[in-house]
Amino acid sequence: MYFYTFTWENGGVIEDATILANTLTDDTDMYRGIYANVIKESGADEANSFKFMLSSNVFCSSASFDGGLFYGMQSNTLGSNCNSNTFGSNCSANTFGNSCSDNTFGDDCAYNIFGNNCSHNTSERTCLYNTFGNSYSYNTFGDYCNYNIFGNSCSHNIFGNECKSNTFGNSYSTNTFGNNCSGNAFADSCRNNTFGNNCSYNTFGNNCHFITFGNYCQHASCQEGVEYINVAAGTSSAIKHYFTILAGTKGTSDSNLLTIPIVAGQTYPQFAGKDSDGNLRV
Repeated sequence: MYFYTFTWENGGVIEDATILANTLTDDTDMYRGIYANVIKESGADEANSFKFMLSSNVFCSSASFDGGLFYGMQSNTLGSNCNSNTFGSNCSANTFGNSCSDNTFGDDCAYNIFGNNCSHNTSERTCLYNTFGNSYSYNTFGDYCNYNIFGNSCSHNIFGNECKSNTFGNSYSTNTFGNNCSGNAFADSCRNNTFGNNCSYNTFGNNCHFITFGNYCQHASCQEGVEYINVAAGTSSAIKHYFTILAGTKGTSDSNLLTIPIVAGQTYPQFAGKDSDGNLRV
């Protein structure tokens, strides 16, 4: 059973704006469809623009008598000029700023906050409690990506499943994460970095570019200005961790990365950088 229903804010008053409200043939009080979702008026031609927004933002949900009580999708708020967004089942309590469009959400995405001008993002199912700054665009989340925080102008990033509790500064772009990458912190302007699976609790300074970590690189630090670096994968039994790549350590180009020979399975700190003659030291 599918429902497409809305309420909207008109001069501070919440009014019914249902475009389709299919109800089940029995127990209609128990199955309430989609409700209490607010779309703010967009300005110029309110009547026509509002109709356009209703037709282009789609909130879909399904329920059956076997599923017990069903209260649908609720309490989502869209700012002005938000259109062409699609939500799967049971997406609730998401908040969007103005001019957020062409975003797609799987089932059970809830309690996410978006700034203004966030567009062309895709989230798979059960993405919860994420916060996105302004101009967050062209990003892709896998399943169960929760509690992540993004600054402004973060774009073209790809995340696998279960990437959680990461923090990203401004202008974080064109980075790729595998599955189970959590607890990482990035400063501003970090781009074109690639991480395998299970890369967690790593810290990056400003302007870290073209860094590649294989699987199981954890508790590492890349200081400011590290570029064109490769750290090969560890394993679940021999993790590469507790290493620091010192500020300004650089390879030659994105096609000729400098490989840092971090020893796997060690618990003592390892530091990598170049000496005054330009030679790599670990």
